Amino acid sequence: MSSGLNAANTYFFGELVRLTWTHQNSSGTYIDPTAVLLWVRHPDGSQVTFTHGVGTTIIQDSTGHYHADVSADEIGTYSYRAFATGTGQSAIEAECNVRSRFF
Repeated sequence: MSSGLNAANTYFFGELVRLTWTHQNSSGTYIDPTAVLLWVRHPDGSQVTFTHGVGTTIIQDSTGHYHADVSADEIGTYSYRAFATGTGQSAIEAECNVRSRFF
């Protein structure tokens, strides 16, 4: 079970979007799944996959707590899916919007 893919709904172009999420078992205890991944779909339709332990995008803050910082480098709607496979299999999805700056 994943919960709380938290990101503000609207950002300005060029901002850094911090996504946070958790993984818990059926009794609500925070767990570290076998594999933790994040899909980010950009407004132009391109998709990037991040894997915890490969690169530095997904950061584990504590048991079952993760975050990733994603650059808002396109105007439009970004879609996110944070998920786990194996032990602790779960998923959560969200969207945020990026708009042009006033200045």
